[in-house]
Order: sequence, then structure tokens, then C-alpha cells
Amino acid sequence: MRKVITVIILLPSLIYAQNLKPIPRGINRFGLDVCEQFRAEPDYLFSPASISAALGMTYLGAKGVTKEQIKEVFYYPKDDEFMDGFAKFNTVFESTDSATEISMANKLWGDESRINLVPDFLEKNKTYFDSELKVLDFNKAEESRVIINDWIAANTNHKIKDLLEEGFISAQSVLVLTNALYFKSSWAKKFDPLLTYEGNFINDQNAPLKVDFMSAAGYYNTCEDEFVDMVELPYADGKFSFLVLLPKNSMKELQEQLYIENYERWTLLLNRREFEFLAVPKFKTSSKFKLEETLPSMGMPIPFSRGANFLGLGTSPLGNIFIDKVVHQTFLEFNEEGTEAAAATAVGMAARSMPPPPKRFIADRPFIYILRHIETNTILFMGKMSNPAYSEDN
Repeated sequence: MRKVITVIILLPSLIYAQNLKPIPRGINRFGLDVCEQFRAEPDYLFSPASISAALGMTYLGAKGVTKEQIKEVFYYPKDDEFMDGFAKFNTVFESTDSATEISMANKLWGDESRINLVPDFLEKNKTYFDSELKVLDFNKAEESRVIINDWIAANTNHKIKDLLEEGFISAQSVLVLTNALYFKSSWAKKFDPLLTYEGNFINDQNAPLKVDFMSAAGYYNTCEDEFVDMVELPYADGKFSFLVLLPKNSMKELQEQLYIENYERWTLLLNRREFEFLAVPKFKTSSKFKLEETLPSMGMPIPFSRGANFLGLGTSPLGNIFIDKVVHQTFLEFNEEGTEAAAATAVGMAARSMPPPPKRFIADRPFIYILRHIETNTILFMGKMSNPAYSEDN
């Protein structure tokens, strides 16, 4: 009698993907899609978590094709998982460790003379996003803009200032939805400032730049394949970490490999290894993007058009409600002590084998970096660095 033997091969990356909750995985997928949009940029920094939360509040009021397009771009799950998922995701920002400050704040700003908000929309925003409505007089556009900017600054330790530029609130503005994300933490193992040295960083123009490199030795988690050499720098609370993704061959090739399955596989395969020498540049960076062109090109043009359906949000005597502007600003400082990062997003609605030998890792050429929550593997901040710069004065 012939015996049939069935061999089942379990792929770690697939198991991991199934265990990851839909909201964190959707944030990651969206973030990696944005990287594709920004591929030509020499440097960028953004927070997929902040953008996803701000548009999530807006999504609660979308219907029909408008809702479907937002859902597809942000990989939101079905409604019950979406609302429950974001409510649970907020626990990521409840730090009990004195070494880490992290917070996410949401707020709605509206003019009741210009919009009649649906009570269910307000209730869901309060329940699932801890976001309440602050009534403003948008006829006093500059005063309203300053109030919103002051709230954003206060919720990002004043790292994000003047997010809303003059003219953001117009005669057609009816509602502004904001998200502010702030993170500050020290390293589990701080870099010794005495070991910081000046060295050459070869930028994307193949030109050497003199920058300060932090250096260390010891044990760190790492993953290496034909595309990337990645090292993980843990923060003191053990809940967050900073990933440095150094291209194995070229930045172009690494960027082509930045999709969800690879990200999950790389983070899953992180393993502890001894480093005889590790060096990464100190840097401060910030970015500001207007996403009202980026998001439609990613697959959601209807929400930005006069054909949008936000009847679940409310109605306006000024006409049909649509997304008019989405502005996103970020800041990140990376030094011997740790990392400070902030992001803010505003959505304006208008009536419009054997143990290996010790390893060396020197990030002396352009690299990708990710600040993540370890348990959910959520990408909180993500960027590309081609020109490190650090000054105590800025």
C-alpha cells in the first residue's frame, strides 16, 4: 500500500500577518504605499498613524463610493472592526514608563452656522477616537486658525507650529479634523557622546558630507538579506524601537522592496547578534506635505470632488461637503539620548545557523528609518534620510 505523506510548510511572515490586527496592518500598508509616492524625494518623514487616524475620523461620515475609496486607500476593515480597532489602537499611546512620553490627540473644529453635524457622527468620534467638537466662528478665519494651531503645538510639545497656513480656513470651510501625535523616549542603551565622531556620509548625489556619527558596540537585533541590512535600536520602555534599513545594494532597489510582506518578514526575522561596531548619524529633520493631490492619485478622487458623499457627517447650507485640504507636518530628532518625534494632520472639509561572528554596521549612506510600536508592529513614523544634519540650535 502506498503511503501519502503531506508536508505543511508554515511561513512565519504569513502567520505573523494573520495575527496582526487589521488597524495596525492597514496603517503599515498605507504607509508603505505613501513611500512609493515619495520615492523620488531625497528626504521625507511622515506618520502613517497620524494620517490614518485623521482620515479615520472623516471616514465615519462617508457613504457610498466616497466611503469605499477611503476604505481601499487606508485598508480600513469592515465597520465594526474599524471602530473597535481604533478604540483599541489608542491603548498604544498609554505609556506607563517614565522614560517615554507618547500621546495621540484628536479634535473636531466646526462652525455651526455652516454645518449641521449628525449626532451619530459626533458620538462615534467621541467613543472611538476620543475626539470632541470645538465650536468656532470661521468668519473669524485668522482667529480660528490660531486657536487650532495653538492646540496642535500644545499637543506636540511645540514641535509642530503653524500647521495651518494663512488661508487654510476659507469662506467655504465648514469643518476641520485634526490629529496630533507626539513621541519622546530615551534609548535602552544610550550612546556615549564621547564615542560620537565626525565622518563622511555619502549622499544620494555620491558626494561626501561631514556629519556626526553616534557609535556603540554590543548586542542588537538585526536582519539581513539580499536587499536590506537592518538593525533595531530599542527604547528604554521596551515597547518601541527604531529601525534603520540600510540598502544592501542601492536605495532604488530597497524602495522597490518596501511592501507589507517584506516589512513583516524583516521584523519577524530580527535576531539578537553581537556588534563589534555600530554607527548611525545624528540628525534632525522635518517635513510638511499637502496631501490633497497625493491621496486622490492613490485611489480616492471622489472624496475630494463635489460628488463626494459625506451625508453621514452632516449637511451644509453652503452646498455639498467634500475634503478640500489635507496637510501633514512632522518633526524628528535622533541623538545620543534618544528620539523626539511629532506629527500633526489636519483635514479641511469644505462645501468642496552557528552563531555568526561580531557584525559591523555603519549607516554612512542614504537609509530608510522606521519608529514602531513593537507589540503591534505599527509604523508610527517613517522616513528616508539622504542628508543628515544636526545642530543644537535648531
